[in-house]
Amino acid sequence: MSSDDADSWQRPTASKPACAECRRQKLRCDRKIPCSTCTRRHCEEVCPDGVVTDPKAHSRSRVLITESRYLLDKIDAMQKRLSELEVAIASLRARDESTNVAWEGARGPETRHSNDEAEDDLPSMFGTLTLGEQPQWLGRTALSDYLLDRRSSSNAAKPQGNFLPELDCAFLFTSHPAQDPEGLLASLPLRHVAYNLVKIFFHHIGWLLGAVSQDEVNKTLLLLYSDTGTRATSFPEGLAMHDLAVLFMIFAITYIADPGNNGRNVDETRRNYGLACLALSFDPLLERPTLQGIAAVHLICWLMYLSDDQNAMGIAYNLHGLSAQLCKSLGLHRDDSAWALDEDTKQSRRFLVWDMALAVVAIGINFGRPPAFTMSQFDARLPVDTEAFLDPATSEWQQSIQAWSHGFTSSCLLRVADQAFSPRAVSYATVLRLDQVIREHPVSPMLRTPNVGKFEPDIPVTLAMQRASVMIITNKLLLNLHRAFFAKAVSEGPDPTQSKYQQSVMAAFRAAFYITATLRTLYERVPAVVRFPHFWSPAFSACVVLVSVVIKCPTCSLASSAMGEFERTLAVFQRVKTESRTVARFMPTLVTLRDKATKSWAPAVQDDNLSRPELDEDEMAFIYGATRVVRAGTVTSGTDPANLRPEDSDYSALTPVSFQG
Repeated sequence: MSSDDADSWQRPTASKPACAECRRQKLRCDRKIPCSTCTRRHCEEVCPDGVVTDPKAHSRSRVLITESRYLLDKIDAMQKRLSELEVAIASLRARDESTNVAWEGARGPETRHSNDEAEDDLPSMFGTLTLGEQPQWLGRTALSDYLLDRRSSSNAAKPQGNFLPELDCAFLFTSHPAQDPEGLLASLPLRHVAYNLVKIFFHHIGWLLGAVSQDEVNKTLLLLYSDTGTRATSFPEGLAMHDLAVLFMIFAITYIADPGNNGRNVDETRRNYGLACLALSFDPLLERPTLQGIAAVHLICWLMYLSDDQNAMGIAYNLHGLSAQLCKSLGLHRDDSAWALDEDTKQSRRFLVWDMALAVVAIGINFGRPPAFTMSQFDARLPVDTEAFLDPATSEWQQSIQAWSHGFTSSCLLRVADQAFSPRAVSYATVLRLDQVIREHPVSPMLRTPNVGKFEPDIPVTLAMQRASVMIITNKLLLNLHRAFFAKAVSEGPDPTQSKYQQSVMAAFRAAFYITATLRTLYERVPAVVRFPHFWSPAFSACVVLVSVVIKCPTCSLASSAMGEFERTLAVFQRVKTESRTVARFMPTLVTLRDKATKSWAPAVQDDNLSRPELDEDEMAFIYGATRVVRAGTVTSGTDPANLRPEDSDYSALTPVSFQG
């Protein structure tokens, strides 16, 4: 045999050996890295040189992964089937309506309206319509502080903090094709600063805002910075302008909301916000919407919330509505399982649309306006919870805050907005059924608050804020659900717990108590929560509910607890009013309500018959949004002005007028 023949004969023996795990298990190996056998057995992390050290643990892990995927598919199928059944029930009701009308015509009027009596005696709650230079409409579920008169709140003490000025949104309607987009690269911070800001954002803030993936942001950083720390001087291939806009918005939000900072860095926030808007203007979002572009606008909306500016809230509502339409233009609201998309793309689309759904529906309820997403047009699948884990100490499955918020939006928020907050009259049975749905929605043990109102100094800051978010989001929805029925019961007699709406009375009282107690303990643990106005606005609505019990029903069994909790929460508001424009704006109203509650509470304690103050029409609007029209500071309501008492006319702090939106 020649030497050439020997070489050709020996060459096959020089190929790569089988991986260590395949050799140990005596399995066929295709010698790839990782090999298909290890990939199929879910142990690709040990390929090619390692082996599975604990086969039993690995087997359990495989079983958990398989079962979780099976359960997710089953949940999706059940949700789809549930939607089909709801449509079928609605069609059956519509088909039988003519028969019911004929049957009701044969019955007497007293019998015919017996089932509707509980709803017919409620006032028509169309909300507050403001006319004039800044027209707007606030529905019946609007947060109480949105109804405040900006003229009266201007008399409040001005907070002494460093606040973000009004933000411009012209980026959506302008473009800069003549400018050099590479000029944005020179405005990037140093490498270590950028990485540190991103780390802080996703550790402390990212879970709250959502819509942005840390993996995607890390890819953007790798494109912009070299290993030596230098910034890119030319626009990297594979980097889109909308990616850069997201990065600048992360910088802007971190500078203003980082709980680890002693104060807001307004200058850097405003600078990075301007850079993000400039990046969006280079690639017009309205013409070419992208996932990252929608995420950037979502972050801009959150920056407006965090700016603690009354005018910015209305702008954020409109921008979120626009973002919802952009989501629909990309089909994010539809089930993507039928499309040939890779798994990463599916997860990115699902995460974004469910984070958007939570924000859009929540802010719609805050303003008392219909959301841009409805159940009948929304069938997107829930994303996989990649952060869930099995707690070895308790053997309980712990879900992430994002997975909980997505599930709560799907099961509760969209459903309540569609069935209870629509223009149609809602039956009390529907309210109680939705109440049960909200209360029974599962919360993983890690996100539960074991002792509401009890200070826990050892709990991590992020976990404390996550638990408070779960508690406040849930109870704010319950408070809005029972708001009108609670107000009716309070206005009927001295003891609302004896009303036919007593379940709503207890539910609203309990929800208000949980909101205020949660906020008090959260502020004690995380003082930087004062920078998040969305925690404080629901607390004002809760305080109005508590104090209304004392003013209207001082002798009932709930009055003592309501007065005590109101006083404790008011003390916290007094401490933070110099740091929060939101709190400073509603403090005069709370002080006035406190004075009324004290005057009503004292005769009840002394058991005398002295006259007690009453809630006037404007004050009752805080509770259940009575129909009214505002023209240049004048209030027109369904009540005859002749029936209003002169002593109530000076209570201008509660007159609902418009703010720019």
